[in-house]
Amino acid sequence: MKQKYFVCIDVGSSFTKSSIYDTDGKSLGAARRDTRPDQPEQGVAEYDPEMILNAVVESVRELVEKTAVSPDNIAAICLDGMQSGVLGIDVDGNPTTPYTTTLDIRFTPYLNRVLEHHHDLIRSITGSGQPTIAPKIMWIRDAFPDAYRRTAKFATISGYLLAKLAGLPVDDIFIDITYLWVTGLSDTQRYTWSDELCRAMNISPEKLPRIVNSSDIIGSLSPVFADAVGLPVGTPIVAGMADQVAGLIGAGITHPV
Repeated sequence: MKQKYFVCIDVGSSFTKSSIYDTDGKSLGAARRDTRPDQPEQGVAEYDPEMILNAVVESVRELVEKTAVSPDNIAAICLDGMQSGVLGIDVDGNPTTPYTTTLDIRFTPYLNRVLEHHHDLIRSITGSGQPTIAPKIMWIRDAFPDAYRRTAKFATISGYLLAKLAGLPVDDIFIDITYLWVTGLSDTQRYTWSDELCRAMNISPEKLPRIVNSSDIIGSLSPVFADAVGLPVGTPIVAGMADQVAGLIGAGITHPV
């Protein structure tokens, strides 16, 4: 049986790194691209989603070209991404907003309002008192009403990037379960969106992505991006997880002490 390998992509706040690992967790190579936000003034930090997508494509292509692993032996692609941000996606799968995280503090009044009025409710249903995605969506709704109107789904950066690589339609854009605790909108124990929290925040559940497990195969590499990165069409794409959770797993923090 041929040795199989995995292409793993880490999308962080300052750079994107792609690596190849064998089934024993040994790294065989890495490539990276800078992906810093545009910060034209204090409090503003906007990422261009297309810039991050290009960084993913370029880093994976460089990785495949310089690593002595046959592309045919790549078993799957997965990705972990920044946890506390969101962007809007239109019906054609294109961004309606920049991608912003907590580095962009313009949403702070909405965060404070949510914590003041809904903290206990959010904690009781989501299991966390640190919502960021719901206040981000509320800020976009009020500050950029045209973008909000054109948004079919709000996505994490992981959901956006992997949907692009797989050529998924907008209704198939996803969020994996490791992001739920920062949304402020999830019934985390049931792995569903909470109607009660969505009503409290005045956010339509129809604009939220489907929820999947981290190990789910959400699609496969499309012909367009297969050619761009140098991997076979149909290479499976796994949902992956949020970067903080990936860091815990990488550090071996997987069992209670």
